[in-house]
Amino acid sequence: MERRSYNWFEKRRKTKGLELAHEQITKAFDTVTWLHKAIKSFSERNLKESKKYIENLYKAEEEVDKLRTGSCG
Repeated sequence: MERRSYNWFEKRRKTKGLELAHEQITKAFDTVTWLHKAIKSFSERNLKESKKYIENLYKAEEEVDKLRTGSCG
C-alpha cells in the first residue's frame, strides 16, 4: 500500500525529467543551427550576419547551461 502512494510521484518525476531533457536537446540543436548559419555566412564573407548568428549562438548556449545547472537567472 505504501509503495503505491509514491507511484504518482515517480511518474511525475520521470515526466519532468523527460521534459527537461527534451528542452535541453532542443536548445542544444538550436546552437548547432546557429553555428551552421554563422559558418555559412562567414564563408560567404558576410561578416555582419555571421556576427549576429554567433551572438544568437552564445545566447542559446547560455540557455542550455542554465537548464543543465538549474539556475534561474
